[in-house]
Amino acid sequence: MPIRISMSQLLWVLVVTSNSLAGVKFVSTYKDPNVAPIDIHGQKVAAFVMTLRDEARIPAEEGLAKELTRRGVQGVPGYTLVPKELNKDLEAVRQLLAKAGVRGAVVLRVVGLASDARTSTNSEWYNDRFYPSFYGYYGWGWTSPYNLPQATIDTLITIETIVYAVDQDKRVWAGRCETKAPKKIEN
Repeated sequence: MPIRISMSQLLWVLVVTSNSLAGVKFVSTYKDPNVAPIDIHGQKVAAFVMTLRDEARIPAEEGLAKELTRRGVQGVPGYTLVPKELNKDLEAVRQLLAKAGVRGAVVLRVVGLASDARTSTNSEWYNDRFYPSFYGYYGWGWTSPYNLPQATIDTLITIETIVYAVDQDKRVWAGRCETKAPKKIEN
């Protein structure tokens, strides 16, 4: 059965991840040692969330841009800079970002989903003491009938976050974080 996450769950993951990067478990990070420190305080930084679904992308980019602004830059949702029909036209994107005066970009993209299903029950198989006789088993069986197991499904989402110095066309920092999705999963 494929794992599917609703738009509200994807949005929750992206916005929560972008709003609390300090609390997210990064499983790997990379900082380019050849890129000189850049001061982007007060500068325009585009917030991109790479998903084809606008109902997730738009609010997630707005949330990420708001968080970037809170951290001292001018966060700008990417969808306001680049119309979606131009997303794959790299030269048009380059021109639009340059025209808007964008110095940096933060890009979030879901790169993996994994699920872990567990079941548990509080019922025993049988008790040898009462099993040999029908009445013994019958009386014991009604003291602990089988309960349907409790099912728990954890969905681990891996999100890639990359920070770029757009005006230099260089990756400054990259990381992959893992976070659990909300419990409600669509099937």
